Amino acid sequence: AAAVDALLRTAQEWPWPAPAAATFALARVARSASPAMRELLRQRQAALCELTTLRDAAARANVLSALAALAGGCADADPESFVGRGHAPAVRAAAQRWWFALDEASPARRAAQTRCLREALDSRLAATCAAPELPSLGPNADVFAYGLDGRTLLPRTLVALHLADGTVLVGSTDASGRLVVEDAPEGTLRLEDPLSTPLEP
Repeated sequence: AAAVDALLRTAQEWPWPAPAAATFALARVARSASPAMRELLRQRQAALCELTTLRDAAARANVLSALAALAGGCADADPESFVGRGHAPAVRAAAQRWWFALDEASPARRAAQTRCLREALDSRLAATCAAPELPSLGPNADVFAYGLDGRTLLPRTLVALHLADGTVLVGSTDASGRLVVEDAPEGTLRLEDPLSTPLEP
């Protein structure tokens, strides 16, 4: 409980990139194999909902992914608010998953899904719109980050690792340019520069 509360405080109060890292950890708690851990976060769902106002795209995507995993609603935020073109693809994809978890058969959700399939230029967003279920957790993700030339490793570099369930790990590679995520969701991984995504509206 103390760790979950500390993560919520960090996400709310600390400067970037701490909120992105803290919300990634919260999303991992939401998908934990431990029912007790998930219940701890569910009891703090109102505090989690407050984090939907974070303007960092990675942090917001993580929060929406956590809400999707908990199938939890918010009093002052709804997934429909985040599926529009003004949001980053990671946020739109996470919102689609959250909406699906809350109300799979909603006519409005199905209309948004159809619109997303028609308009999505980002491959991750298109894949999520086609199959908004959360992917199962699988083996570890073991990634080496390379520069744009495809040959130069990036040691001790801040990167954004997009995972298949819509979560985004913003963290530093090690001295070998490596990043490892245990029990990663099955599916495609994508590395990006976390500074390249503009702030959310």
